[in-house]
Amino acid sequence: MEIRQLHSFVKVVEYESFSKAASSLDYAQSTITSHIKQLEEELGAPLFDRLGKKIRLTEVGEHFLQKARQMLELYEESRHIAIPSQNPEGTLTIGAPESLAVYRLPQIMQAFRRSYPHVYLTLKVGDCPDLNEYIQNGEVDVAILLDIDLNTYEDLETELLLKEQMVMVEAPEDIPLQGESSEPTALYTEKGCSYRLLFDDYLLHHQITPHHSMEFWSVEAIKQCVKCGLGIALLPAITVEEEIEHGKLKVQEWSKPGVDVMSILATHKSKWKSPAMKAFMETTREYFQGVNEFDYTKK
Repeated sequence: MEIRQLHSFVKVVEYESFSKAASSLDYAQSTITSHIKQLEEELGAPLFDRLGKKIRLTEVGEHFLQKARQMLELYEESRHIAIPSQNPEGTLTIGAPESLAVYRLPQIMQAFRRSYPHVYLTLKVGDCPDLNEYIQNGEVDVAILLDIDLNTYEDLETELLLKEQMVMVEAPEDIPLQGESSEPTALYTEKGCSYRLLFDDYLLHHQITPHHSMEFWSVEAIKQCVKCGLGIALLPAITVEEEIEHGKLKVQEWSKPGVDVMSILATHKSKWKSPAMKAFMETTREYFQGVNEFDYTKK
């Protein structure tokens, strides 16, 4: 059993495709096929069911995936024993929800790549429950979560980076509310988003009964709908700063005593922190230490 075979197997699972896995590893597809065949022969059982053009892990494949990731992590740990920590290299997979992936991570990744050009970064976007699962099964090395509780995740090491400002947004006064009812439509993020319940709490507290509700997977989609008068939404201030500055959104700051929506740095408690991981975590801390609060009242 060889490391390159394990890499091929994990990449096929990640991309759900032999051809995409081959492209990501700069192999011929026949090489990937050979690696998988060699693993299956050694294990004495198929790792994938081939269902037409689709592939799916078998029960053996599901069990082996966890072991393969553990072996690759041990290999990576061993490979870095004699490498000075000031010269990190290797691959890191970073996880974040969409709002942070779009509005926070680009600056962090740019600063990191400038200082550590030999580390290859990949990004995996998801809501907090998904990101927790990705960290648990080894798909993500470091995540920046957006949540209201540091202690939600028992198997993770968590660290507060920033208490994020949250704002209620609606269309400017010159944009009429769409629909026949005078009550607004509530525009929600997907289920699983940490601040979705806070939006419901706000509506209840202010005795707002939405005429209708809509659910979106994208913060950007929500913003466009709010701007055209389709409804109201609760969003992190970082996602709407530009629209507020240009008068494209009307805003009211959200707050609730004792409740904060936080950007949280998260890793698995049992995961060995490679020099690259440590460097990325420190770069992330430095970025958040320099974040200034957005003064929406002057807009």
